[in-house]
Amino acid sequence: MSIPWRSSAAAFEQLLGRHGVVVGACDMEAAWAAFEEFVQVPVEGIEGPEDDGDGFIVEWGVWDWTGNRPALTLGRLLAVNEDGDRQDPYWQPQYWKVEFQACFADDPERRHPSYA
Repeated sequence: MSIPWRSSAAAFEQLLGRHGVVVGACDMEAAWAAFEEFVQVPVEGIEGPEDDGDGFIVEWGVWDWTGNRPALTLGRLLAVNEDGDRQDPYWQPQYWKVEFQACFADDPERRHPSYA
C-alpha cells in the first residue's frame, strides 16, 4: 500500500498511535518501531530512490525550541517533484520532512521522554 506524499504526516501519526506513542510521554522503543514501519511505506509523488528522493535523518542535541532540553528527532525527508520546470538546469525538488521529536528531561531520574 502506497500513500500520497501529502498524507505522509497523517500516516506516520496513525502508526505512532497504533504503537502506543502519545503526546506527553512515550516509550522510545515503540516510537522507533513506528518509525521503522513508516520508512518502509512507499510514498507517491516524490523523486525516485535512485535520485535520493526518499531518506531518513536522525538528529539530536539541545536547542532553544526544546526548552534547552536534550532532544532526539527521527525524520523522513521526501523530495517532492510536483512543481517546477524540470527542464530548467537549476530545478530542484521541494523537500518535505515528516518527523517525530522526543524531548528528554534534564533530570536523569525521569527516564521517559515526551514528544511534541
